[in-house]
Amino acid sequence: YDFYTFDVEGPATIDIVATFIDDMGDIDIHLYDKLGDIMGSGSSSNDNEDISHLTSDGGNFLLRVKLYNDPDIFTGNVYDLSITATPCIPECPEGAECGDDGCGGSCGAGCGYGFSCSELFVCEETVGEDDQILDCNGNCSNFPNWIGDDICDSMFNCEALE
Repeated sequence: YDFYTFDVEGPATIDIVATFIDDMGDIDIHLYDKLGDIMGSGSSSNDNEDISHLTSDGGNFLLRVKLYNDPDIFTGNVYDLSITATPCIPECPEGAECGDDGCGGSCGAGCGYGFSCSELFVCEETVGEDDQILDCNGNCSNFPNWIGDDICDSMFNCEALE
């Protein structure tokens, strides 16, 4: 194994390319965050491997390069490695309440229950055949049948509003 560590200021897109000839030995690459969680991998049985990962907050990363299969022609294999981090600039329209900022984060605080984010980054009321706008009078009759009145009242804490 070969290991490489690097820091990235977020948000950014991390692009990693390992270039090699697979017939000389199959190489796999794995990207881990600082907690040891895998963020991406390249593990084909072809020449070259690549990973592209969008990180919203940056941090410290570990890249593991592994000789997965060695055909015993040579001991190991050689590779070229490229690691680049391209800053991502969040894009949120002025006054945005919700939506993806294009960098792994979100615009605004987001929408609550019964609302969805429109294409204009505004929270809009969503009322379908199984939904209702709760009036907190214990009227949950328009909710899905599997939700009883007790569950409905507790979900919306109607007693606290009386």
